[in-house]
This record gives sequence, structure tokens and C-alpha cells, in this order.
Amino acid sequence: MGEAKIKRLKIEARSILNTEFQTTRLSTGCNCLNCGILIDAATSVGHKHLPKEGAIAICMICSHIMAYDEKIHLREMTDEECLAIAGDKEILFLINGLHGAKTEWEKIHGKDSWGATSRERLAKIQASRAQTQQDQEEVAPQ
Repeated sequence: MGEAKIKRLKIEARSILNTEFQTTRLSTGCNCLNCGILIDAATSVGHKHLPKEGAIAICMICSHIMAYDEKIHLREMTDEECLAIAGDKEILFLINGLHGAKTEWEKIHGKDSWGATSRERLAKIQASRAQTQQDQEEVAPQ
């Protein structure tokens, strides 16, 4: 890679890093459509608004790219949405940053430790839901 290209990439990275990030807890969490991890917060880039219909979401655990629907639940992206963001420098930068952070984390904390807390939380939620469903079935009139 040429020196000029490296310099240009560094400038682009600095501009993205200097962008304002705002994290907001979502009142209704939803699960990643790929890995199943509970997503209960959204971080916006460059503004302080909650996600809206069509906004892009990237899973912090598996980097799956999704979109929000009208109820702020996650859905798979349409073909048109995929084409519209293909090669988007900010999205690619964020995904590469996630992969770099995951690699560094696992060097320190061990393989497969990235997202362990989220996986444990998901397992507890699923167990609680299963128990609630079982309790309701036991109480329901026959």
C-alpha cells in the first residue's frame, strides 16, 4: 500500500473517530438475527437521536449488519439497503474496529471471552422465559 493511501486512510480514520457517538438504552431489547445476543442499546454516530426505521445496526459480538423496523426491532436488510451501504467507509471502519477490539480483548482474556457477559445474560433471559412459559402452562385451565 502506498504512503499516500496510508496517509489518506489515517485522515479518514481520525475524522470518523472525532465524530460524536451517543449511546442510548433501548426500552425494548431485541436479539441479533445472527448470533442471538441481546441488543439493548444503540450507539448513534454524528447525532443524538434514537434509531428510526431503516437505521443500520451492527452487532458488537458478531458484526452482523441489520436494520431497524418501524417498532425499533431488528430485521434483515433488504437487497436495496445492502447495495446502498456496500463499501460505506464508516461502516467498514466500525466493523474493522470491532474485529480489532475483539482480537485484543481475547489476547488478554482468552479465546471466546468476547461477549461472554452478553451470552450469559441471554442464557438467563431464555431460561427465565422458558420457566415463565412452563409456569403459565401449569396454571392454565385444562
